[in-house]
Amino acid sequence: MSAILGGAALRSSRRAAVISIIFGEDVMLKRLCQLAFSSIVVLGAFVATASAENKTFVNPMYGSNRLDWCRDWAVDCGQVAADAYCQSKGYQNATAFSEAVDIGASSPTRLIGTGAVCDQAFCDGFKAITCFKPSPTQAFHNPKYKGNRLDWCRDWSVGCGQAAADAFCKVMGYANAVDFAEDNDIGSTSPTRLIGTGAICDQNFCDGFQNITCSHQAKRNAARSVRLQLSRRKGTSRRAAGRRTHPGGWRSRGLPSGDE
Repeated sequence: MSAILGGAALRSSRRAAVISIIFGEDVMLKRLCQLAFSSIVVLGAFVATASAENKTFVNPMYGSNRLDWCRDWAVDCGQVAADAYCQSKGYQNATAFSEAVDIGASSPTRLIGTGAVCDQAFCDGFKAITCFKPSPTQAFHNPKYKGNRLDWCRDWSVGCGQAAADAFCKVMGYANAVDFAEDNDIGSTSPTRLIGTGAICDQNFCDGFQNITCSHQAKRNAARSVRLQLSRRKGTSRRAAGRRTHPGGWRSRGLPSGDE
């Protein structure tokens, strides 16, 4: 890729030099070449970033044969078979794929579900499959739940800190929270919503999260776990001090079961 991009940049520079000689616009053309080269570099960086999470397999093989279009005989064809292939490669699922029709006679296909081989002309396979692997962690800044800032507690003065953060990460498709930070006394300007019940806290003493980092890994660093447990105890003691002992103590908008 770098060789191709470098060649393209070199060809652009030579072209610009010839044009500048003809038209006498050296400065402008040099500037244009610099901008073009910068665009190529940025594009290259984007491709490198994307390839860390996505990979395309051309003419994918299963064992010594081309991958069959179906996971089993005439069952779970296309997406399901592509997903199974991606998962066998350590990816989460297939985001794109294309069919290779009637290849069985020249390139027998193998079903990923059973391992059976199809060697007839009507057997189909895949031209390509693009597999996706999510980032191992994801940071959410000022996380929201159903339109409001996420409350520091899962329920009224219960499940504060770690438990609420874990519940949020699970809603977002992750295993748990590996890091988070509290945002104190934001309720009057940014009402918070409890993820456990959906109730809203709109008083000054209502706390939320500045950020939550979610992970697909269930195991946490032991030292960090201790710090998070201390943070959770701090949050519980704040509410137990008489400010958030029960929902009747603040002007709540009720306990909605879904979106308002």
